This record gives sequence, structure tokens and C-alpha cells, in this order.
Amino acid sequence: MTRRVVTPRTEIQGVETPADAVAVSLDRTGRIELPLIADMLGMSEDAARGALTGLVFTDPVTDELVHAPAYLSGDVRTKLDAATERAADDPAFQANVDALTEVVPEPLGVQEISARMGAVWISAEVHAQFLNELLRTSDVRVENPLPGMWEVRGGRAGLLATSEWGTERRPAPDIAQAVMEQKTLLVYDEIEDVGGKTRRVLNPLETTAAQEKADAIQERFAEWVFEDPERARTLVAEYNRRFNSIVLRDYTDAGEYLTLPGMAENFVPRPHQRSAVARMIAEPSAGLFHEVGAGKTAEMIMGVMEMRRMGLISKPVIVIPNHMLEQFSREWLQIYPQARILAASSKDLTTDKRRLFVARASASDWDGVLLTQGAFEKIPLREDTQQTYIQAQVDEMRQVLANAEGEKQRSVKRIQRRLLQLENKVKARVDSDRDVGVCFEDTGIDYVVVDEMHMYKNLATDSNIQDAAIEGSNRASDLHMKLEYLRSLGRERVVTGATATPISNSVTEAFVMQKYLRPDLLEAAGIGAFDAWAATFGQTVTQMEMAPTANNTFRMKTRFAKFQRSEPWHPRGRGLRGRRARTATPAPCRAQARVGGLVDFAQEADRRCLGQQALVRLQVAPRDLGFHQALQEPDGHGPVFGLLLQVDRRGQQVGGVLHPFGPHDQVLVVRSGLVPLLAGLGQRQRRVVRPGQLVHHDLLRDP
Repeated sequence: MTRRVVTPRTEIQGVETPADAVAVSLDRTGRIELPLIADMLGMSEDAARGALTGLVFTDPVTDELVHAPAYLSGDVRTKLDAATERAADDPAFQANVDALTEVVPEPLGVQEISARMGAVWISAEVHAQFLNELLRTSDVRVENPLPGMWEVRGGRAGLLATSEWGTERRPAPDIAQAVMEQKTLLVYDEIEDVGGKTRRVLNPLETTAAQEKADAIQERFAEWVFEDPERARTLVAEYNRRFNSIVLRDYTDAGEYLTLPGMAENFVPRPHQRSAVARMIAEPSAGLFHEVGAGKTAEMIMGVMEMRRMGLISKPVIVIPNHMLEQFSREWLQIYPQARILAASSKDLTTDKRRLFVARASASDWDGVLLTQGAFEKIPLREDTQQTYIQAQVDEMRQVLANAEGEKQRSVKRIQRRLLQLENKVKARVDSDRDVGVCFEDTGIDYVVVDEMHMYKNLATDSNIQDAAIEGSNRASDLHMKLEYLRSLGRERVVTGATATPISNSVTEAFVMQKYLRPDLLEAAGIGAFDAWAATFGQTVTQMEMAPTANNTFRMKTRFAKFQRSEPWHPRGRGLRGRRARTATPAPCRAQARVGGLVDFAQEADRRCLGQQALVRLQVAPRDLGFHQALQEPDGHGPVFGLLLQVDRRGQQVGGVLHPFGPHDQVLVVRSGLVPLLAGLGQRQRRVVRPGQLVHHDLLRDP
């Protein structure tokens, strides 16, 4: 008891500049309040509005004052259209038009856009025109009833369809439809066993031929799309409207105005933490995807305390891992000693006590409610709210089904099958054991903060790319359902997610994070379905490869090869950024290499094939592997490496050689989690490990 823990903040009574008045308004209310600004400046509201020219703008849709950094970011093309329309009747909005015109991104040209079949910005009519011209017919019809679902009919006869651009087993229209839907092209033969049973066997020659035709059609489509000037102009304009309209807001100094009343005097937030809090205040949702140890816990605490102080939210819930409840509660009170938080240990959240906890949460005015992940999942939405959630997911499909007429009736069966599958999946995920009489709506919670959000990555995602599809978990579906419920109430701010690993295993997780945080932007761009998202930005490659179990069996594997013009979806995954992973060599019979999310690994042979070698190819930058010598291309990108792993007859790894394929002639030294991997161009030799020298693989044994 020797000093104050919380020092009262002196309230500002007046300012001299309009910029300072804006800062005071943002600090107190989180928005632009003209009466408060006028009072700070000691002038009338009309005079204050004139003094704020350039600092704030009047929204032409709502007539509310918006801070300039917020107004001049986001979907600026939509804002420009609204301002232009309003300026035609009110010249005062010409200032909006001029300011937005300066920040609108430069239009992308034909040479900067990659056109791929199945992309959402290319209509079904354009696809049909391409196939008709390619096959020299007028019989081809193309439908796109749902995002990611395409139907190609007609044009299957003739040499062009079965020879030049297709095969007899897979005509060109079938190949085109598979490419549009991101499906793997497979050709099977039916073979009758001795017992008279028919089984399907993959035909590698026919499959490879069909895949080659698919590549040829895709390549020709990318050229054909922009050959006609008028068509190119229309498609380029559509692409820019959908994917080149968002301007990111710079939050570097956005948190400097925050006074943070109630915070402990001995806690001084770092600049990046202030920026994170400012982002939480300004955005409908935020992703705190920092490195481990960067202070995400403090950011979440400060963010909800500030939003609640400003009146932007009333009762936030913070969902944390089961073992973090005590630690999170302690840190909250260390940062805000006077905070009123409701937290419970694991023993206080047993089935018979959970209803009492929910009653306390709803009856009192808390600064924050702390729930473990298990407890959060056990507090369900009402049954009618769950039904609304289910209905929202199938309404669009039902509408498409109802509108199917004439020739489109041939797509009805596919839509009906998908509709039935969707209904069954959603019902199964929401039909779980819940506490009777305890409802999420009754708690009064209006904002959700999720710590370790990567634990909710398994949100059900349908995809024709087998390895990209996610079956879904009850935990992820429960979170998504509650977030959609809050959005349905018209909440301006809904969720903040925090994790150091937003993308850990597959590219689908990037889409899932966007689905949680900004589904509105995905829907606005027409990429609310994963296959539509993947067809627009991703490039898949199907190739024959040895099965993981060896024994001379092969399989066709479809995987993402790269992204085409992926910059447009980076803003839509605001806060998403790639993570750098450590290299590691796992258990003996399953050697994997994982680096930065770009992974192409091969499993080692099982014990029946010990002594064989497996090749693992990595396409990564040297800086991501922790090289002792930084070897990079002049442009900063690294070469392609081949990692050759060898196991002995006992299943122990005895060798690991990393070969760079490129104009490098120095030794590369890489250390993984278990064994050091050293290699260079040329023959390996026995000698001491020194920079610039080659080493023998005997030195690579697992210590």
C-alpha cells in the first residue's frame, strides 16, 4: 500500500485544434460526435463542421460524420458510387468524390489478371461462348446455378470434342465442367473378378490424357477471354469492381489518441498493442494474428474494456482454452484492477452449476464474461434460432431450385442432392447435448472474443477438392452459429479472434478465418463458397504419384499448386498473414517437412519397404529454413529444394540431404527439430563441418 495502482485520468475540457477535438471524440465515444467537438473547440456546431473539413466526411447514405481514415478505406469504389450519385443533387458531396477518387486503386490491366475457368467474375454465358467457338458448334449450354456448381450440356460429338480438345472417354464438355468445379479428372475401367464381381480400376493412360486436355483447354481459355476488346473491357471492369476496390486502413498510429482510463499505472501498452485496440474499435471484426508472446491477451482485454467504456458493446464474452481460465482472469485484474469480470474455474462449470453461472452473467453488469471453450459450447441458442441458422444456409439453394425451369431442370437433381446433404449435415452438427433451459440469447452477450481461434478451424467446408474439404466439428459450427446470430441482430461489431497460427495445415483454413471474420466481403465478391473462392484465386494441379504405402501402386492427387493474383483476397482476410513454421523430422516411418504452409510431403515406405528412399520437395525461401548461410536469389526468393530422407532396416532415419536446384554452389546448413540436414551441390565427402564445405551423411544421424 505504498502507491496508487490506478491513477485518475484528467478529463480534457477544451482543445485548440480540430484534430485534437477529433481525437477526444474518438477516445470518449469511438465515433465522431459533432456536439462534443463543438464544445471542445468553443464554437457552434456549424462552425465546428466547417473546421473539420478534410478530417471527417459526411456519409452520403446515412448522413453521419465519419473519420477520414475510416471513410477513405474499405470498399472505396462502392463509396465513390454513392458519393457521385449524391453529389449530382448536392454539390457539398463533391469533396467526398474528390477524396475517394484519389485513393481508389489503380485499375488492373489484362496483363495483370489471370482468367481461369470457373472464376466467379466470368459469367456462364462467356464460358458457353468459349466452348461453342472452341468446338465449332452452337449446341453447348453452360449453367452456374450455385457458386462452385456448373453444368455443361451438349457438344460431346465430333472430332474436336473427342480428339483435339478431349478424349473418347472424356469429351471436351465433361473435361471443361470438371475444371470449372475443381474436380479431379479420373478415368476408370470396370474389371470383372474371378468371382464375377465388378470392380473399378484407375486407367492411368486415359486419366493422364484427359488431364493434358484439361490443361490445354484452360490455357486456351486464358488467351481467348481477352482476345475480343469489348469482352476484355467488360471482364476487366468486373474484376476490378469485385477484387480491386478495397483499400486497407493504416493503423500504425491509430491508437495514440487512447487515454485508456482504469488501466494500472505500471502497465504501459506497446505501440502495436494500441494499434490492435484501435482496430478492434473501428472494425466489425478483427484478427489478432501476432507472433507468440506479442501480447494478444492484453490486446483482447484492453479492446473489450475500451469498447464497453465507449458504449459500443455492453457485455462481451471471452472464450479461452479450458486450462487458461485462472491465468487470464489474473492478467485481466493486473491490467485493470477495478474491472468487474465474471469468471469460473472448471469445477464451477459442471452441469449442475452452469445454469447458475449463466443466470449471474445475465443479471449483472459485467465488464467481461470469461468462459472456457467447453462451457461456451454447452450454452446453446434457442431451437428456433438454430432453425433460422439452418434455414439461412438452405434458402439460397431452395430459391435456385424453385427457379429451375426448362433446360435448367436437368440441374435439378444435382441441386436436390446437395440440398439434402446440406440439411442433414447442418442438423447433425447442431443436434448435440446441451443444457436444458440455458440459452445463449438470455445471457445478454453481444460481442465475442475468441482466444486460440485456430481451435475452431474445422468449420464445415464443402469442396470438390478432396483434401480441401472439411467435414466440420460441433465446436466450430457452434461458434459460427452464434456469430451469425449476433450479425442477424444488426450488431455493428461482432467478433475478435486471436491466434498465432491462423493457417496451420491447409489453405482452406484461410477461407474459414475469412468466413468467421468478414463473410459480408466474401458474399459481396461472390466467393462465399470455397470452390468459387478457389477457382478464382487458386490453381490446382492433378498428377499421378506413388501411393504412401508404396507396393507399386499409384494414385491421382489434386492439390493447390499456387495462387493466381491472390492480392485481392488479402484485404478480405484482414489480419490474415502467412506464418513461418519450423522444420521438423517426425517419427521414423513418416517423414514430413512443413514450411510456411507451402507443403508437399511424401510419406516414407512402411516397414516392408525399409531401406528405400523418399523424396520430399519444398518450394520455400531460404530465410524460412534458418540457414546458417543466407543464400537467396537477387529478387529475394529461394530456389527449389529436394530433401532426400533414408531409413535403415530398423526404421531409423540415417540420412537427410537437402539439394538446392539453382545457380548456387555453396553449402547450405539447415537444422530441423531432430536432426541437422546439411548438403550441397556435388558429391558428399567426409570432412569437418565448416562454412562452404560439404559433409558426409554419416554426420546426419539422429542424436
